Amino acid sequence: MIEKAINKILELAKIEQLEINGRKYTSSGIIPVKEPLPTILTVHTLSGIADYLNKNIDTLNKEKLFIHVCNPTNVNLHAYFKDGFCERAEYLSAIFEPPEITRGNYIGIEEFIINLQAKFVPTENTAAILKVVGNVKGEQVQNFSDDGISQAVTAKVGIATLETVPVPNPIKLKPFRTFPEIDQPESLFIFRMRQQQGAVPACGLWEADNKLWKVEAIKSIAEWLQGKLPSIPIIA
Repeated sequence: MIEKAINKILELAKIEQLEINGRKYTSSGIIPVKEPLPTILTVHTLSGIADYLNKNIDTLNKEKLFIHVCNPTNVNLHAYFKDGFCERAEYLSAIFEPPEITRGNYIGIEEFIINLQAKFVPTENTAAILKVVGNVKGEQVQNFSDDGISQAVTAKVGIATLETVPVPNPIKLKPFRTFPEIDQPESLFIFRMRQQQGAVPACGLWEADNKLWKVEAIKSIAEWLQGKLPSIPIIA
């Protein structure tokens, strides 16, 4: 009785290959034993990728490598399929962390000026906007004082400028949005100002290029890498 039970269990444990509607299946789940994959190194510049490959720190076979430009802030170094399971090893990932750019809503003049100066490449167009915004004033002034520690700002009603400065709109600007090794892509922005009753004037920028800058950035990244690593295929 025990022997029959054991034979029955062994019979049920046999794995068979079945074909259903043209597809192959097994009668039991199988877990493949795969080769280990490398731990992915992370860098934050394109130069990090070039240095890693030119110094060949891990003695890789460069003929089996390629670079994938995923987007303007992420580039990965891969190997071709390594085994029958079609696994692809990833050795290195370059990740750029761009500054958070305030756009798509109105903000105060001081915050807007800081945002424009700290997070955009200085150009004639940024200078033109700063000239306009920096000359904005209101009409009902109290006092203004700044001792380096505390600041008292007077608020006015209405927007006026000390001088008339024409600004093209939409305007081309270059935010810091991709790796520093390449020229930051230029794109169109709509610049607007408004005055709310009882408050200081506010400014805002809205993107107006349908994200075309991303295509330009990816192309520039691929060109930069190809110049530094001519023997490695680039996928962009």
